Formats: sequence, C-alpha cells, structure tokens
Amino acid sequence: MKGSQGRPDTEREPFKKFNISLPPEIYARLNKFSEEEDRAKSWIIKKALEEYLAKNGY
Repeated sequence: MKGSQGRPDTEREPFKKFNISLPPEIYARLNKFSEEEDRAKSWIIKKALEEYLAKNGY
C-alpha cells in the first residue's frame, strides 16, 4: 500500500510534532473552521502551510 506521498507505507517518516502559539482571534477562527468543516486543526494548518510554502517557492 502506498502512503500519501506515493511511497510504500514502510518508508514513510513519522510526523513531527511541535507547539505553536496563536493570537486568540486567529485561534477562534481556526477552531470555528475546524468544527464547521469537520477537520482537525492540524490538517488545516498543514494545508495552509503547504499552499503558503509552494506559493513562495519552497
């Protein structure tokens, strides 16, 4: 079976964990969006970072 990057699952690197701090207003917006879309906050942040980094050439 292949993982999300097209590599066999046995070759996948584990996800890296870290903490972030957000202003209360942004956290509230993230939380609301997360609940309305039934998505994990980490998934939303990952997608936003992927888009931002790709847009900036990384």
